[in-house]
Formats: sequence, structure tokens, C-alpha cells
Amino acid sequence: MLVLGLDLETTTFDQDLLRVTEVGAILYDTDLKCPIEVQADLVYEPDIHLPMDEFVVGLTGITDDMIRNYGKPPEVVLENFRKLYDRAEYVVAHNGNEFDRPAMGRFINRYDMLGEFAPKHWIDTMIDLPYGEHINTRKLEDLTGRHGFLNPFPHRAFTDVMAMLRIMSEYDFETVLEISHSPELTFQAVVDYHNKDVAKQARFRWDAGTRRWLYKMKKYFLDAEKYEAGTLWDFNYVEVE
Repeated sequence: MLVLGLDLETTTFDQDLLRVTEVGAILYDTDLKCPIEVQADLVYEPDIHLPMDEFVVGLTGITDDMIRNYGKPPEVVLENFRKLYDRAEYVVAHNGNEFDRPAMGRFINRYDMLGEFAPKHWIDTMIDLPYGEHINTRKLEDLTGRHGFLNPFPHRAFTDVMAMLRIMSEYDFETVLEISHSPELTFQAVVDYHNKDVAKQARFRWDAGTRRWLYKMKKYFLDAEKYEAGTLWDFNYVEVE
């Protein structure tokens, strides 16, 4: 089966302000467990390009000069992406539901190309892989080490896609598909300020908008009795509707 791994680098993490600076996409055969065709394009939108966030520059190494000197026109990048997208049955991204999917959708929409992309099911390797209990992180740069290898160029789109697909290849793909189709549940940690570190250690993430510690998990894991009802964590929690 062919899937399309995707990762984006952007000017900032704010979905309302970001512009895509790099698209990494890999057409990947899940049976052979190897890449078939790749895309690694820097993007330059001269009419609307925004200055890079300094934190993002430090993280990715992508600068305004790199974008101006080596970036391709967005229409060319999107056409390159579409050719791979059309051949894949699924799209795979790490934290894709929260970041890459909406960011790519806005990018495509700015150039009136939404009609050229048929809807596809997305797999999010942050929540759709059956990680063992010993893996207590979901950061891609940490997951590589936990799976026995290192990413030589972290926070660059192409190499992050390679790392993500290498991690996914460690798990049964049919199980991954089943998990990806399972409904997502959101839990809120019932903790006071003084116990916030407990929530953080249990992989709850602080949501600044709602000012709550939240944890997202697929219903698949509850149905599989991976956790005993009522004892998911060592403190109280409530399910968020």
C-alpha cells in the first residue's frame, strides 16, 4: 500500500499567521517499508512572505535568505505535492491533525487548488501508533532515540518525514489503520496549580486557549483495555465533550 508522509516547516507556529517555508513529502510503500518517491521543496511566496520567527529560525535553520535564494514558487511546490498525493491511499503526519493538516489546507486554499485534492484519510503518528507503555514521549526527536536511531537533521521537513515513517514501520500497519479510524477522546486533568507537574509528566498538554491540562487518546486503547477504567492516571480526570 502507498501512503504519503508529510511534514511542513513554517514561519511561525501560529496557524493564523504562518506561511509554509518547506514541504517534505514521501510516497512510501508500507509492504516494502521503503520510500518510493520524494519531495523536498523550500517555498517562497514573494507577495506575502512574512519574516521568520527567530525561535523557528533557531529550531530549523531555515532563514529568510534561504527562502529567497532557494525557495520555489508555491504553485510549483503544490503541483509537485499533488502528483504524490494522487498516488497515495492515506496521508501520514506527526501531529498532523493539529498542525500539518490545517496548515496545508490553508496553503492549498490560498492558491485556489482545493478542488484538485480529493479527500483522503489522515493518520497521525502522534496518537495513532500503538506505542508501548515504556515510551512516555510523543516528541519526534525523542521518539527516534526510543526506536533505536537518530535523525541527523531534526526539524527539517524531509528528514522528519523519513524519521516518522521509520518509526511507523516498527508497528503493524493494519493496527495503525484501525487506531486511526477510532474516535479521539479528550481528557482534562483535575489538578490545582501546585500539581501541574504531575499532569505534565503524565503527558497532559497545557491548552492556553481553554487554560486546561488536556490529554488526547484514541478510544481504541480503552476498548482494548490498555487502561483500566478509572485508573488512567494517578489523579482525577474528566472526559471533555
